[in-house]
Amino acid sequence: MIRALPPGAVVFACFEISSMERRWPDSEIFRPEAVRWVDRAGRAGSALVSWLAGQSLPLEKPTTAYVTGEAWLCAIVHAHLVRERGFPPRAVRAMPYWKSRSKSL
Repeated sequence: MIRALPPGAVVFACFEISSMERRWPDSEIFRPEAVRWVDRAGRAGSALVSWLAGQSLPLEKPTTAYVTGEAWLCAIVHAHLVRERGFPPRAVRAMPYWKSRSKSL
């Protein structure tokens, strides 16, 4: 997705990973200077949401946030960006692509 943006676009990307050893090498990432890695702590997604809450996000220009991951994470990040950070609802694009299965199944 970053590769498809215009050259002057401001990029702010973050990935939550189970351990820092799972990080992709900078040589495999387009615009690695724009990518942040968050070490997972507890339930998947909780460290990412906590990290996001502490970030200064640009809203002076038209901004679009792309969120992908488990459905519940997309919903939490969408709510955080809209309710707490002032993003217009249509400026947050969510693409949930998996959901954890309950261990009781």
